[in-house]
Amino acid sequence: MQAPLKIKCPQCGQPSENIKRTNIFSMFFLIVVARWQMRTINMCDECTRQEILKNGAINILTSNILFPFIILPTSIYQYVRSHEKGHSKGVVEDIMTSIKAQQITPEFANQLDKIRHL
Repeated sequence: MQAPLKIKCPQCGQPSENIKRTNIFSMFFLIVVARWQMRTINMCDECTRQEILKNGAINILTSNILFPFIILPTSIYQYVRSHEKGHSKGVVEDIMTSIKAQQITPEFANQLDKIRHL
């Protein structure tokens, strides 16, 4: 059995078998004014969970009455998904795209195919 492909986390720099791509939502709401922002992060599972918790804590204040209806359920869903094993599908697709033109070893290509088909 081959060892899973480890990728360096862009946040902490540690090699990980669980790099996640997650959309982080931020909201600012003041009854008559609302602002919604989404950003995509690529981080290891631990960094992803920290970012989700940090963002959720900030949004308690900024999204006020909408927090339990929008931000909290989204954050819970993202937190649970961050515990899934393996790299996110989008991360694997990015790797495949970036190395398509390069010559790779059959073993490396085999590992990527296994990850992509999970």
